Amino acid sequence: MVGIVVAEERPDLEEAKNQLIVSNAKMKQELKEIEDKILYRCAYHFIVLQKVQDSCNVRIIYLSKCILKNATAGCDYFLPFVF
Repeated sequence: MVGIVVAEERPDLEEAKNQLIVSNAKMKQELKEIEDKILYRCAYHFIVLQKVQDSCNVRIIYLSKCILKNATAGCDYFLPFVF
């Protein structure tokens, strides 16, 4: 009821309200897109770091096996990172 009265008595206020609604919707959409980009980048970096950690763990296991077998002379201590 109040909206109808405002629309008839003050069309400038009605137009301003409508512009705010549209602006709010656009900002919500932009916020959603930014949040999605942040989550994507965080997930990507987590995966990369997980691969680096896995590669380090493989190197540690390999080196510990060499040490346990007393075969350190035949072990390659500079294994490349596997991605």
